[in-house]
Amino acid sequence: MLSSRFSLRLEQSMQPMFSDDPEDYYDTLSEFEVDFFGVRIPYVLCPQTRLNHYSHDTTLGFHDGDKIFVSKNLSPTQVPFAAFMIYLESRPKDRLRAVLGESVEGMSYEDMKDVATQVTFETAAETLRPRDMADFIERFRHDRKYDDRHFELMEDIAARYSPDHPDATHTAILARERTSLDFYVERIGEYLRNHQRNKWVRSSKAMLTLQEQTERLSAKGFFEEYIVKCEPVADSVINNERLRAHLPEIVDAILQLEESHKGDRIEISSKATAYVLGMCVNIANPPLRFIDDDPTPDRNLVEITSGHGPEFFAALNRRLRVPLFEEVYARQEALEGVEEVVTRVSAGDRDLRALVQGYLFPDIPKETREPLPIPALPPEDLQIALSEKMVDGTRGLAEVATAAPRDIRDVMRATRVLSDLGGLGLDESILTAAVIDKLRTARAVGYERLRYAVGARALAG
Repeated sequence: MLSSRFSLRLEQSMQPMFSDDPEDYYDTLSEFEVDFFGVRIPYVLCPQTRLNHYSHDTTLGFHDGDKIFVSKNLSPTQVPFAAFMIYLESRPKDRLRAVLGESVEGMSYEDMKDVATQVTFETAAETLRPRDMADFIERFRHDRKYDDRHFELMEDIAARYSPDHPDATHTAILARERTSLDFYVERIGEYLRNHQRNKWVRSSKAMLTLQEQTERLSAKGFFEEYIVKCEPVADSVINNERLRAHLPEIVDAILQLEESHKGDRIEISSKATAYVLGMCVNIANPPLRFIDDDPTPDRNLVEITSGHGPEFFAALNRRLRVPLFEEVYARQEALEGVEEVVTRVSAGDRDLRALVQGYLFPDIPKETREPLPIPALPPEDLQIALSEKMVDGTRGLAEVATAAPRDIRDVMRATRVLSDLGGLGLDESILTAAVIDKLRTARAVGYERLRYAVGARALAG
C-alpha cells in the first residue's frame, strides 16, 4: 500500500503525456469563451513551452484549424484580444470578410488580415490600461505575426494614450477610465474565480485544513511540501475580521512588493500590512525581513531577501483579492435595492432615514443630521444621490482590486471629490481645470511607457 505522501507526489508527477497533435492537447485543457461583436470565440490557455513546441516564434498564441491556443503568460485583460486576433487569423478569406463587413470588400487576403489586426488593437485601446497595452505591443512585436508594415499602426495606438491627442478631452478620458474599470473587474474577477477552482489551489487549501486539524502529523511537517507557501498567511488574513477591514490597503501595499527585486528596501506605512508581512517573515525561506535598525519611529522598513519574492507576493495577492472582488460584486448587487430604500425613506421610515443620512453625510455630527431635509427631496433626486455615492465607493474599491495605476486612482478619487464640491456651488471651470491637469499628468506617465514599447526613436520626432 502506497503512503499518502507518496501517492500525492505520484499524482502530481504523473501529468498527461501530451500528444504531438495540437488537437489532442486542446482536449486536455479547460476551454474558455470570449464574446467579440456578437461572435463567441472558444479558446484554451497554453504554456509557452507548448506554444514553442507547436508553433515557433509566437508570444501571443496560434491556431490549429478552429482550435485557438492563447499564451498563458498574457494577463487576463490581454487574453480576449489575443484570442480575437488569432480567431480572425484563422478565418479563410470568405469567412474573414463576413466578420469584418463591407469595409474590406475588394481587398486582398493580406490586406484584410491587416485590417483585422487594426480592429483588434483599436478595440483593445478602448479599455486596456497603458501598462497592459505597452506589454501587449511588446509581445506582438516579438511575435511572428508582426511585420514592419504594422509599425505605423502601433504608433497610432500609442498616440491614442497621449495627453495631447485631439480626442483626449477630460470628459472622454473619464468615460474611458470608467469603461476600462468595468472591463478589468469583469476579466480579473473571472480569472480569480478560475484560479480558486484550479486543482493545485484547491489541493493546497485542503492540505492547509488537514494540517490545522491534524496536530500530530502537522508537528512532523507532513503537509508542508504540499501547501503553497503563502496559503497560511492568506488564510489568516481572510479569516481575521480586523485584517479583512484593511484589505484594500494590504492588497495595495503587496501589489508594490510584487514589483520588487532582491535587495530592495520598501517603506510600509500601514500597520495592518506590517502585521501581515510579519507573518511572512515566520515562514520557511521568508521573502523579506524587517530592518530593525531603522531610527524613524512609527515606520516599518522591509528588505526583499529572496529572488522569488515577487512570485510569493503575487500568489498571496491573488488570494487576498478574492474577498475584495466579492465585496465589489455585493455592492453592485446592492445598487439594485436603492429604489426600495428610497420608497421606504419617502414613506417615513425614520430608522432607515437616519441610516441614509449617515451614509450620505458621514462628516456631519449625528446631532445635526436630524434637520436635514432628506424626506423633502424628490424620490428621484434621493435615488440619484444614493446611487452615485454607492457607485463611487464601489469604483474606489474596484480600482484597488484591479490594481489600477496609482496616478489614475488619484485622478478618479480627485474627480469624485471635486464633483462633490461642485455640488456645493464651486466654480465648475476651476474644478474642470484641476481635473484636466491631473488627467494630463496621469496620461503622460502611461504614454511614456507606450512610446518605449513601440519605438521611441520614431515617436520622438
